[in-house]
Amino acid sequence: MRPFLAAVVAAAVLTSAGLAGAASSKPPDPAKAQKVAALVAQLKDRDPKVRIAAAQELRRAVPWGPRDEMGTAMQAALEKAVDPLIAALKDPEVEVRSVAAMVLGQTGNRRAFDPLVAAMRDKEERIRQAVTGAISRILGSRAVEWFATALKHSDPKVRAAAAEAIAMHAAERARAGRLGDPLGKPFTAAVGPLIAALDDEEAEVRWNAVYALDHIGDPRAAEPLIARLRDRDTEVRDGAAGALGDLALRGADMDAAVEPLAAAMRAPPFVSGAAAQSLGMIGGPRATDALLAAASDPSPGMRGHAVSGLGWVARVGTSDGRVKGAILAALEDAGTSVRRSAAETLAWLGDRRAVRPLLAMMEAGDERTRYNAMVSLSQLLRGPRTGLPGQPSADEYACERLYRRVDRIAFADKPLKDVLSYIGRQAGISLHAQWRGLEAIGVKPEAKVTVDLSNVTLGAALWHVLAQVDASDRVGCRIREGVLVVSTEADLRAAARDAGKVPGADTPKGRELLELLKRRVGLDFEKVSVQDVLRYLSEVIRGLNSVVVDWKALKAAGVEPATPLNLKLRQVQVSQILRLVLDDVAGTGKLGFSVADGVLFISTAADLRAYAARDWRKVPGADTPNGQAVMGRLEQPVDLDFEAASIDNVFKYLNAVCTRLNIVADWAALEKAGCSESATVTLKVRRVPTGRFLALVLDLAYGQGKVAFSVEKGYVHVQPAAGLGLTTP
Repeated sequence: MRPFLAAVVAAAVLTSAGLAGAASSKPPDPAKAQKVAALVAQLKDRDPKVRIAAAQELRRAVPWGPRDEMGTAMQAALEKAVDPLIAALKDPEVEVRSVAAMVLGQTGNRRAFDPLVAAMRDKEERIRQAVTGAISRILGSRAVEWFATALKHSDPKVRAAAAEAIAMHAAERARAGRLGDPLGKPFTAAVGPLIAALDDEEAEVRWNAVYALDHIGDPRAAEPLIARLRDRDTEVRDGAAGALGDLALRGADMDAAVEPLAAAMRAPPFVSGAAAQSLGMIGGPRATDALLAAASDPSPGMRGHAVSGLGWVARVGTSDGRVKGAILAALEDAGTSVRRSAAETLAWLGDRRAVRPLLAMMEAGDERTRYNAMVSLSQLLRGPRTGLPGQPSADEYACERLYRRVDRIAFADKPLKDVLSYIGRQAGISLHAQWRGLEAIGVKPEAKVTVDLSNVTLGAALWHVLAQVDASDRVGCRIREGVLVVSTEADLRAAARDAGKVPGADTPKGRELLELLKRRVGLDFEKVSVQDVLRYLSEVIRGLNSVVVDWKALKAAGVEPATPLNLKLRQVQVSQILRLVLDDVAGTGKLGFSVADGVLFISTAADLRAYAARDWRKVPGADTPNGQAVMGRLEQPVDLDFEAASIDNVFKYLNAVCTRLNIVADWAALEKAGCSESATVTLKVRRVPTGRFLALVLDLAYGQGKVAFSVEKGYVHVQPAAGLGLTTP
């Protein structure tokens, strides 16, 4: 097994042994403790079939959560099992030895430590991984420190297992999002012994040390890893080449690695690919020039690796136009492997131009080429990826669903909307078509689709369908926050630029409101008005108390409250639903929402920018002693609900219910500016500062920032913003 995969497997063993902290919600069961005791006794049976069956059942019977939640009966049963389990570490059957090691780790008994250390010499890699997992369980936070000392053990199998265990722990921390700067002390202390292990006489020890250093990501490992590019073992050279790129992604200065990696590209293909990838991760002019030169090499294999490396240059970020040009030129390369590499790289970068070459490979290539093309087409749905890989996201899970193969997809003259619905149902994900934009480029819901595809992934089938209805390649699809969105490429790019941009999100109240918007709901609406959809979302999310829609601004943008919507979404974040709804009714990016003082405010993009730039607390007179007293009253939260109420009546109501709040409007100046006291507002808020409510009322009635207020001598003066010296948006 390759070291990286071994680390992943070992990490899985640790997780199953309870290191992930997954506690059972069920109460301890004494009968299970008796069953465990009986199964341990069967491990002594002469019949190997009985012992293997007992071991397999024991794996299922032992609770793998925290030991203090097992119950006293189970703890006692495991304590009595220590000696028989130690004896089982020498059983001739691999399954028995493996389970014995795992259960010994769960006992937490230190008597098992020395026998487990001896078992690190086991000839079976699976056993050594189970043993290091058990030792980790027993030692807890001291495990990495002990494995670092074991790197000097006289037995090479122990040294290799120790290095692999450190890699396993580092990988576990990375998956949990805890690996970064600064590193934990045990990992920092392990770097020196691991660097020394790079000179071990055994190749297995060296490549496990390489992978441990790769996972830890300490820049001190850079120079020793560069030296390993000349190692006599191919796997060690490959691991070192890959680790140098990972160090670059973590921010280490890897300029010294460029020339050695460029030289390593001339090594056997196994190392050449990793070297090219790491050059791409390092980026910069020298690494880019080396890859561009290799892209013109006589060897197709070299050219293919270079193209993949250039994909990393683009992913990390570059303004060098030659990079994308070289990848696109490789689509026409004489070498099949080079063309495949170019198409797969473009898909990885989220470039729509990869679709037709990949579809061609599906139809004309061998089974391996066809499979790789289908995988790349599914990956393309995730859009461009940049920087370091992160935690698994909703987008990645949705993409995994689109890797699913189906025996056959066959339609004859079926409406496009029905075909898209079918693919979404088969994948078990939310698929949403933005027909407003699609129809603008001539792609209708009733467009006829005829396909007959066998043994195909759902993602590849989707691209095949879209290529059929759109000869101009202007239709695309991307997974956005777990929803597969079919739209125009222009709208998808615009949505990607605006993703995550919510005015006011950097305030405590804003962050609190955004957390509410992360909640997931399912919708199945057909021809439901946008007003009712927004009202439903505000009611279904507990804590989302103040949703304010600037209908005057929306109507000016051509959106009526009665505009019908069709939405069928499976457990999607409310924030994503809001974006889809607003894009559907007005066009991508024309509407949006902001958060401030607990209010979710929906309006046009231009008004949101003006709204975010204005602070109702910074009004004329606020810094005077009298003004400060009034501002304190304006900070008081209110619960208010007005339906088509005139502005004059709103002011009167506030003066009546808010203690010592005196709002005075200069109606003469306001009427002259075209702002009537009979203007009406509909507004419902809860626990919102009075000042925020007043600012909202003025904006909704008269437009963003046209009317404002000041504070003076205990009064709140409402007048045209121009009269206060304020700029009107």
